[in-house]
Amino acid sequence: MDSKNKKMILAALAVVSIVVLIIGITYAVLTDMDDKNNKFKVGNLDIEIVNLDLKKNNVSTRVIMPGEIDVVSWTSENVGTITAKTRHVVDIYWKDVEDINAITEIAAQDLLILYPANLSDAEILADFENNGNKRLATEVTEQGVEPKWTVEAIPTVVEKKVNNKTVYGLRYKFLSATLDGSNSTNDTKVSSQDLSFKVFLRPDASYLYQQKEIGVDVVVEGLQDNGDGEWTIADAEGI
Repeated sequence: MDSKNKKMILAALAVVSIVVLIIGITYAVLTDMDDKNNKFKVGNLDIEIVNLDLKKNNVSTRVIMPGEIDVVSWTSENVGTITAKTRHVVDIYWKDVEDINAITEIAAQDLLILYPANLSDAEILADFENNGNKRLATEVTEQGVEPKWTVEAIPTVVEKKVNNKTVYGLRYKFLSATLDGSNSTNDTKVSSQDLSFKVFLRPDASYLYQQKEIGVDVVVEGLQDNGDGEWTIADAEGI
């Protein structure tokens, strides 16, 4: 092989080497970018509602009488891998009250009132009688997450189908805790939240509420902690 052919072969090999190097670098860069774009998307969102109950004097009940103060409580637990913000929708409705006028005859926010669970019954009664401000905050706007979502302690009237029957109740919305998933690197993981509220049916509520069975439905939604993605329904439970 003469000198000219050797030079041509070497030049061709050099070109091939450069092309292979460029392809390798490009692949590495794209892979790194892909990893950065997806590092928060690996895993699963799995939040469960457990131990949902309505209690009167620490005993399960399904009836709220006018003037009574009962407790609704549950635990939301992150059993998935992704750390997630949470929010809840709570429907409290009467299974045997089919007349919407029974709900709207008194302004919804003053018919069935939710109070923080750490208030005593005496404090709640005094607050109600004095038109106080110890009930749950009426409006808090979430910051830093789009779309913004308003927490409503002032409820809205909700119409539901239960066993093929139309019933009416009240709907509350709450922003809740950020729960760590199993992939979390936090030194102290918080993977569950106990939620509890005192439920007060005003004393002068209609006779239509006497001895009527209550239903409670809770929905928990999750959003990846870094804000990626959308709010997703993770679980729903009812009693």
